[in-house]
Amino acid sequence: MHFSASAWGLIALSVAAAAVYGLAFESKPPSMLRAVVKTVFLAALAGGLKLAGAPTIFVIALAAAALGDFFLAFDKPLVLPLGMVAFLIMQALYIATFLGLIPDASTDIWPRYAMAATVVAIVVAYLIWFWREARPGKNPLLALLAILGAFAIGGFPLVIAATGYVEIDGPNAYNVHPNAPLAGFVLAASIVCIWLRRDLGVIKLVGMIYAAVILQMVFTSFWLPWAGWTVMLGALSFLLSDGVLSAELFRLQPDARARRITGPVVWWTYAAAQLLIAFGVVQLT
Repeated sequence: MHFSASAWGLIALSVAAAAVYGLAFESKPPSMLRAVVKTVFLAALAGGLKLAGAPTIFVIALAAAALGDFFLAFDKPLVLPLGMVAFLIMQALYIATFLGLIPDASTDIWPRYAMAATVVAIVVAYLIWFWREARPGKNPLLALLAILGAFAIGGFPLVIAATGYVEIDGPNAYNVHPNAPLAGFVLAASIVCIWLRRDLGVIKLVGMIYAAVILQMVFTSFWLPWAGWTVMLGALSFLLSDGVLSAELFRLQPDARARRITGPVVWWTYAAAQLLIAFGVVQLT
């Protein structure tokens, strides 16, 4: 990859926009200027990396995230699903990008499994906390959709894990399908959904699907070469950001004092995640 002056200029604009939004706009009421500043963060980063020769699929992922930022900047329930869909596309393209960077044989397999197992334990604990006060759903159809959705999410990774778990390839080297650790989580999540049988509603149901996709992105990042450790760190930061955001959207009261902290945490961990992932992808490309 070659970084021209124009590419560096757009990247600098991206970092500046992230800082300006976090310092001056994050706690402000929705406005077009606020939305534009938020959108410039990843739009400029996508442009700069495109000029430098980054993988097209990764540039499109950043563009999708910029579009999602624009929708979510208005804090309107009507556009919330559009923002979530945009980020679903981004996460899917991130997964595709990471899969293209994973070597045929991954070494140091057990530290990677340990990281995945730790994430699974934390996320399951979070789900238990998230749903601890939920009431049984009044709409049996949505409750059924929640259960079927959980199994639909889990089905493909489970099949992949069963058909391509571990293959020894030389001394201390293994071919492990990067989605294999996801099987344990989706199985646990499916069991939790069946046990709770809660009425998730459309937005919360989409949120559960998004949660499974972002976890797949995190687990996939764990199989990158260790030189791409910033991608792994960025993926974890992304998971933290979205976890705090989901608590803010669905668990905290509008006047909760914790919102003074959750807003900045969501933004700065999100901005750090995107920059860390971008840096790592550049390192590995």
